[in-house]
Amino acid sequence: MLSDCEASLFSVARVSLELLGNCGRRIAVRRTDAGKAKGCIKTKLPQAPRTIGEHIHAKRVFLGLRQGDVAQMFGVRPNTVGSWEANHFSPMSRTREKVVAWLGFDAPDQP
Repeated sequence: MLSDCEASLFSVARVSLELLGNCGRRIAVRRTDAGKAKGCIKTKLPQAPRTIGEHIHAKRVFLGLRQGDVAQMFGVRPNTVGSWEANHFSPMSRTREKVVAWLGFDAPDQP
C-alpha cells in the first residue's frame, strides 16, 4: 500500500489500482451463445416468407447452410446475410441478381 506522500505522486488511476490490490484473483465472465457466433444475426424462421430476406433465410435453413456459407456464395460478409434475413437491408444490384438466380424468383424488399 502506498503512503499518502507516495500516493500524491501517482495519478488517480494508478492509486485506484493500488487500492484494489493484486491478490492473484481472476474474474471469469460467461458469454452468452450470441457472443460466440461472430458476425451472425439470429432471426426466427419465417412460417410464410414474404420478403426477399425471409425467402433467403427459409432456403438457407432448408438446405442446411450457415449464413457464412451463403455469404461466401454471394461474395458478401455473414453479417450482411443476417441483415437481409432480418429485413434490415436488401441485396443490391449485382448481388441481388445472384440471389434471385439462387432463389429462382424475385421477391419484394418489404412486406
